[in-house]
Amino acid sequence: MAGQQGTPHWLVKSSGRVLGPYTTDEVVHLLKNKELAVFDEVSRPFRRWNYIRDEVEFAKAVEEMRQSGGSAIDEITSTMSTASMTSTDSITERVDHVRDDLTDDISLHRHGNEIVYEDIDEEPMSRSGAAPKGNAYGYMGDSALTKQTDRASQSMWFISGVIVILALAFVGYTRFIDKPKAKQTEASRALVEADFSYLTGDYKAALDSYKKLATEDLNQPDVMVRKAILLAQIEGQTAEARRLLQGVSGKAGAPLDEIDLGLGVIDLLEGNINGARQTLKKVISRNPFDMRALINMAAIAIKEKDWGAANGHLQSALRQAPFDPIAYVLLARVAVSQHAKGDKVAVRDVKQVLEGYDLDGDYQQEILLSRSYLDFLAATKMDWEQRISEILDIDPYQTSDFNHDPFIYRDAAGWDALKSWCETLTSQFDFSPRAIALAAYCHAKVKDGFTEARRTIDKAVAQSPNDPLVKTVQGFILFELGFVDKALSSWNAAIESDKQRSFVAPLIVMGRYCQNEKNYECAARVWDELIQKHPRSLQAIAGLSQIIFSQQDKGTAEEYLSRGLALAPNYRPLLKIKAEMSGNDAAQTN
Repeated sequence: MAGQQGTPHWLVKSSGRVLGPYTTDEVVHLLKNKELAVFDEVSRPFRRWNYIRDEVEFAKAVEEMRQSGGSAIDEITSTMSTASMTSTDSITERVDHVRDDLTDDISLHRHGNEIVYEDIDEEPMSRSGAAPKGNAYGYMGDSALTKQTDRASQSMWFISGVIVILALAFVGYTRFIDKPKAKQTEASRALVEADFSYLTGDYKAALDSYKKLATEDLNQPDVMVRKAILLAQIEGQTAEARRLLQGVSGKAGAPLDEIDLGLGVIDLLEGNINGARQTLKKVISRNPFDMRALINMAAIAIKEKDWGAANGHLQSALRQAPFDPIAYVLLARVAVSQHAKGDKVAVRDVKQVLEGYDLDGDYQQEILLSRSYLDFLAATKMDWEQRISEILDIDPYQTSDFNHDPFIYRDAAGWDALKSWCETLTSQFDFSPRAIALAAYCHAKVKDGFTEARRTIDKAVAQSPNDPLVKTVQGFILFELGFVDKALSSWNAAIESDKQRSFVAPLIVMGRYCQNEKNYECAARVWDELIQKHPRSLQAIAGLSQIIFSQQDKGTAEEYLSRGLALAPNYRPLLKIKAEMSGNDAAQTN
């Protein structure tokens, strides 16, 4: 196992919460820092839970702790061995216990006291009760034959009784053991799939798996909380989500911060601003530096047009590590509103903050659009055609491909909020086909905007039918409308017209399509070309890592994976590959 020291494949159950996945070295580090204890539990995907002290891979670390900690750890280990609390049973073990109990019951019936049939007449009688007259034939009067017949009769009754008992045992097994065992196995698999989908940011798949679980299977408070927040954020089932969160709040080990954050998000989704404020204040009272609560409080302040309070919450959130880049987009919204009130300094200050953000990461397109609008308000002199090209030359799916914390209310930074900025910018340059294409793209990003998006992109194509970025946007809109062949035609035209390979977006959308279709030869060709042009391309790095791993070259695939995770540790395609390399069957089936 030494070769897997750096591969995350351990889930850890500590204080009622499931953490990870961690590498072996990370678990050892947490042990030595006393953030984990030897009686916390660990598990590989689809394996049983064991105490850390019982896993061979941690034996050396546990022994070192025992030697350095004296008798204390020995005492804990001894206590854990003899106490009534045991590590989490596997499904097989629980079924074995039930099977043993049933076997014991059957043995009692087989080997207990002799069965006596008292109602069986020893001698046959006539219907009148008198002995028959005349000569008797058969066993009548033959005492030896009568005794033999009686013994045979009792043996047949005994055998029949045993058969009945065995039949009842079989029925009991199939009804109360075998079927529950299959049900438990299915529930266990659904829970593992749900947890790994959740940890890798595939929240829709996680919610689908959580829904497969019955209420009794959701006995862990953190699992119930996860299901609740996904019901609210993905499907808008706020009433059911609230019921689940309120039901789990009083249970031992319930994650109070996540429960209150979830209730706050539900209040915001329902428009209950006062309720959201009161709930989120509870989180901040327990943890004044909770980044999620601060961002949600900023969203409340923006709704109430309290720009000073919103700015204060966001500045505090940006000082936390790690922070969520959604705070940058919200900060731009605050600066724009302050500018409308005559505060010119706010735009300048926020511009400087946004210019320091690495544009290869999360919310890249939204932040670049925000910067551009602030530049427009500040009358910054620049090549606007170049800036518009930079906004368009980004993967249209990049933001959605990042793992976003579901306990943050994100509607305040969505494209519905940014659409007016886009319209204002593009209206200043309506003579430019790329500006028109950007207007079409912004329409496509909002709800029910594709009709207007297609009408607008047709104008841009009419003005510049061979422009690579215009054709890329056209392909994106057609693809989202379901016209796959037409979209591919547009993307091929975009790549063909970009002879100098000045742009990355045409290659990204084509490479993504080839990868999703499992046309790895096409995808590898596109990703190789892209990574030569843009070595930091997350799409190319993730794509090549997955292709190389599928070719059984795990070492090279891990090199690409490490390179990508260093750039963007929350990029979901990389997280999925990381889970696949760790041997996670749930990730491989999604």
